[in-house]
Amino acid sequence: MEPTNRNTINILKNILESILRGH
Repeated sequence: MEPTNRNTINILKNILESILRGH
């Protein structure tokens, strides 16, 4: 369960970075 949670956080971080770079 921990790996999945970490993966979700990584995905969210990736989306956040994509938005910051998109702007």
